[in-house]
Amino acid sequence: MVEKKIVVENVQLNYKGLFSVKDLYRVIDSFFKEKDWDKHETRNNEFVSPEGKYLELWLEPYRKVSEYAKLTIRIQLIIKDLKEVMVEKEGQKKKM
Repeated sequence: MVEKKIVVENVQLNYKGLFSVKDLYRVIDSFFKEKDWDKHETRNNEFVSPEGKYLELWLEPYRKVSEYAKLTIRIQLIIKDLKEVMVEKEGQKKKM
């Protein structure tokens, strides 16, 4: 029988402003590599609408503790109305 222990549930972060999606992916990837977790994407969708892009990324990174047990984290990343803009940062143009 599977034993589940929910540590944090239904935590939501809302943000409006500039950020780089590539940098966000890079931070997530490097975090799980550093902690020695296997990153497992269950869903990666992108839709384009007149209001902007809609990105949906579901991750279930896991780490085996023993032959009979593994730890799993579920992350759902949903980005709505994403628009690309060019920003000049430190003398260089960057897409955000």
